[in-house]
Amino acid sequence: MGFVKKFFKRILARSIDYTALGLVTLLIVALSPWFFSDYTLFLFLFSLPLLNAPVEAFLISRTGTTLGKSMLGLRIFHEQGRNLTYKESLIRSLSCALFLYTLCMPIVQFYFMHKEITYYKQHKSFSWNQTVQAYPKDKHIGVIPVLLSLLSLSGLVLPYSFSQLEESIIEKHTPMFQNLENQTLPSGAQISWKNFHSPRKDFTINFPAKPQHNSKDIPIPNSEEALDYQEFKCSPEENITFSISYTTLPSSILKWSPSLVLKGALKLISKHLTKGAIADKSLKKFKNLPALDFTMKKGNNELRGALILLDTTLYKIEIEFPPESKEAAENILPEFLNSFEAKGPVQSGSE
Repeated sequence: MGFVKKFFKRILARSIDYTALGLVTLLIVALSPWFFSDYTLFLFLFSLPLLNAPVEAFLISRTGTTLGKSMLGLRIFHEQGRNLTYKESLIRSLSCALFLYTLCMPIVQFYFMHKEITYYKQHKSFSWNQTVQAYPKDKHIGVIPVLLSLLSLSGLVLPYSFSQLEESIIEKHTPMFQNLENQTLPSGAQISWKNFHSPRKDFTINFPAKPQHNSKDIPIPNSEEALDYQEFKCSPEENITFSISYTTLPSSILKWSPSLVLKGALKLISKHLTKGAIADKSLKKFKNLPALDFTMKKGNNELRGALILLDTTLYKIEIEFPPESKEAAENILPEFLNSFEAKGPVQSGSE
């Protein structure tokens, strides 16, 4: 078996191991009470080769294989026929992880790949095996196990990877919360803001005019419960609508991490309230609170704003505007958002 086939087989096996570790870790994160931004999750995914090293070392020192390697007929032993010790296996795993990182470096990757190919031709083995005199037993397998491995890998990785790439790497427009405190309205677009206090005095926000109040029950999927949704809205000028709404979330939702709560809430709101399509979303911190800024399309209009989670209360602050008011809306939104001040958990309903 040549270099390309062996290298592909090992990359595939390692990818399955990374996927399994990533999914287990993300499940733990989903159940945790802490807020993890998209950037944090991206760093976690980038660190998977290093995080996997001690796990792989333990499995190989005990069983000679891992989940991915066993699926592809690979087992790792010492040249003397025994299992590798944990130390030997850890050195091997870290060496391989560092090699994989070099493949992410432009131009340099060609040097290290050429070096690895030359090493393989001379020793008929990969460099990370030779560092600890490891001997891989490469069982021949048919096409079906490889296809099943690819299928399991794509089924587990692709849905999550594409959504994270969309949210974590691709930056659309100017991030709403970036340097928020330093943003001001341009000359000629000044608004006479009026400070609004919620009926229960639990939060304040500046509106350009007195808002109107309305309420609605939002059904919770797979539950007989509904969210008591309170909203304050006004449309003073330029076809721009300002609104803030809030609801108290039940424990059945709050058991998940803030990141998942915010993303799930946005889907629920877009389906039952705005009746619009989510165009963009990104996890952020807003005044040290977990938040999700978003852009939605509703017919010809665009909606931009943020979901903010404080204890059991979910706030939605947004503006809606037509295409011709886009520039004015983009200038107004930061000041509108930044005027929001929460003073504690809100109870559903109003006086």
